[in-house]
Amino acid sequence: MPDDYAPMHPVPLIVLLHGARGKRGLEVPANKATKRGVAVLVPDSRGSTWDLITSGFTAVGLDVAFIDRALQSTFSSIAVDPRHIALAGLRTAQRGEHADPGRAFFFQTTPRSG
Repeated sequence: MPDDYAPMHPVPLIVLLHGARGKRGLEVPANKATKRGVAVLVPDSRGSTWDLITSGFTAVGLDVAFIDRALQSTFSSIAVDPRHIALAGLRTAQRGEHADPGRAFFFQTTPRSG
């Protein structure tokens, strides 16, 4: 949560998805984001990695439902600017497997590495 958060001023939100080794490596981008006034949500996969990956991208499992619940909890706890919500991740997570184009949460995902 940004230090200067005030409920009357909705904040941008970034959802950071971890790679297969868990949350290690997400601390730096999360801290940089909060220092810039961005709220950060870092959900855990229900297994060692995201279930869409382990299913070979053929089945939606518990991870999507968990991320949906985490987003709903975030939206009910803080004022989020719905025009400024981003999805990012490490390695396989950065491809946005959990970004559903039919949902209003994520307007665009941009794969990037390096």
